[in-house]
Amino acid sequence: IMAFSLWATPGFAHVDVESSTPANKATVSAPSEITLHFSGPLVTRVSAVKLVDMHGGQVPATLVPTANSKDLVAKPGKPLAPGVYRLTWTAAGEDDGHKMSGNLSFTVK
Repeated sequence: IMAFSLWATPGFAHVDVESSTPANKATVSAPSEITLHFSGPLVTRVSAVKLVDMHGGQVPATLVPTANSKDLVAKPGKPLAPGVYRLTWTAAGEDDGHKMSGNLSFTVK
């Protein structure tokens, strides 16, 4: 005899990137900041970004405070020259503390 529980147990969904500005694989004018919008609030103290150019050189970029706990905003330390860039990010959701990472690329025209 098998018994099944009908009680729902609470689960935690990991937060995901819902959108970014610039969008992944977009061609844009040089952005003054790069924004990642997540599906839930983040633990900002464990968040990080790394921006590299098409030659693999690291471009200085810092996370700037934002009023929305669902956003990570990276500000390049210098104007971005034309070319392809990749932003690698690490973040943790406030609900479950699960660390995630990912990346996006965009082209500056």
